[in-house]
Amino acid sequence: MAEFYHREQALTHALEAGQSKAAEGMLTPNFEVRAAADPGKPIPRAQWIQWMLHDKPMDARIDGMAVHDYGTVAVVSFHQYDVLGAARVVSNRFIVDVWVKQASNWLLSVRYSSAGVPSHQPQGANRKG
Repeated sequence: MAEFYHREQALTHALEAGQSKAAEGMLTPNFEVRAAADPGKPIPRAQWIQWMLHDKPMDARIDGMAVHDYGTVAVVSFHQYDVLGAARVVSNRFIVDVWVKQASNWLLSVRYSSAGVPSHQPQGANRKG
C-alpha cells in the first residue's frame, strides 16, 4: 500500500506544482477519468491534465486507502480531500484508480471519481437502525 500511496501523492504534487510533464509520465497514453455524475462521457487525458493544472488544489489529503494488487494491475481506492481556491472550499471525493504495470513501471490507466460519501450511515437491509 505504501508504494501506491507514494505514487498517488507524487501525481497530486506534480499537478499542484504545475509540472505537466511529470504528471504525464505517470499516466498511460489512453488514460481517462470517469466521473460518477456522467460516466458515459470520459474525460480524456489531455483535458484532465489541463483542468487539474488550472483548478489545482491548494492542499490535498488522502485517507482510507485500499489496494488490490493483481500482479500487473492494481486497483487503488481512497477518499481525497482537496482545499480549493482563495475561499478554501473543501471538496471530498471517492476515487478508484486502476494502475497497470508496464515493464517495471506502474502507470495510471483510468480514474473513477465520485462525490464523497454522506456523513450519515445509509440504512440498508442488513443494517439496524
